[in-house]
Amino acid sequence: MNCGSGHRIHFGRRHDRTNDDHGVVVGWLIPAGNGEFRTSFDLLHTEATSGHLRMARRGDTWFAMFAENDSSAYQLVGQQKLEGSENQPAVFEMQSIATDGGTSHVVWKDLQIAAEKFVSSFNLVKVIEGWGDFEDPTGATKIEVRDGVLSITTPAILTDNYPPGAVNAPRVTQEVSGDFTADVKVLHLDEAKPNSVFKSIGDFPAYHAATLLIRLDDKNCVRFERVSMHRDTTLSTLCVLQMWENTASTMYESVPVDDTVTNLRVERIGAVLRSSYSQDNGKTWTRMGDCKLKALAGKVSVGLSMTNNTDPGSVVRFRDFQIIRRNTSP
Repeated sequence: MNCGSGHRIHFGRRHDRTNDDHGVVVGWLIPAGNGEFRTSFDLLHTEATSGHLRMARRGDTWFAMFAENDSSAYQLVGQQKLEGSENQPAVFEMQSIATDGGTSHVVWKDLQIAAEKFVSSFNLVKVIEGWGDFEDPTGATKIEVRDGVLSITTPAILTDNYPPGAVNAPRVTQEVSGDFTADVKVLHLDEAKPNSVFKSIGDFPAYHAATLLIRLDDKNCVRFERVSMHRDTTLSTLCVLQMWENTASTMYESVPVDDTVTNLRVERIGAVLRSSYSQDNGKTWTRMGDCKLKALAGKVSVGLSMTNNTDPGSVVRFRDFQIIRRNTSP
């Protein structure tokens, strides 16, 4: 698809015959000058062999969605803001591509193009009392609060807070300005099993994370998380601190920890974010590296999230989430 502003979108269902892996992928091609493009991809893992592809534009933001087989329930594959594309004509083209030298047979049905008001159900916010605003970009996550425990369950889809790539993980957040301290107890994190990572995402370890998230937008965030990671035959339990500013990685630190209940804490003081964890119910704390903030020094969203790149999905459980605001300066 040519969006009329120099941007291009490649959206379709793919089948990797080598691994017998099915998925739906959208590629965003953004002009980088001199005829070159900067490309990023979003992937939805699915075993469906047919389905409905839907592209929608709201302003200059584009949404790629997929409904499996004959279902009318669409999942968000990816969304991207393509500056300058609002009100520009778009050219659609259907293609069938075989990259292994063989042949490919494709049947298309019911092509429709309509100018209508589009309301994205993926951006609807549900307020969870005592926790924050729940957002689910995929529309496929289950969230539950029972006896003071918040559980988030994701099915067998990639969910992540990765600014250079997928930013579609469920999150429960509150807006915060000024200095603050945020704490949460990670009660449970599903173990990442061997050979469970989606084959379509390449040579990555199986990765589950329960995340204390500080977020400005899709390009700027800090993730402080308790992680279960399985690479080859090695299972690792970790605390990991990562920061991205304008999609560039500016902090990464990882330390091995015990596979037990873990308290996570972040403290923002001016333009510095301090992170620490405890595995003895807050009696002693281990400090990790400080993050020097730029874009994330102002008003941000603070809360909880998760990462999953495995089939059949994963579950995380949190307790005792609190944010202590030291002042209310903008």
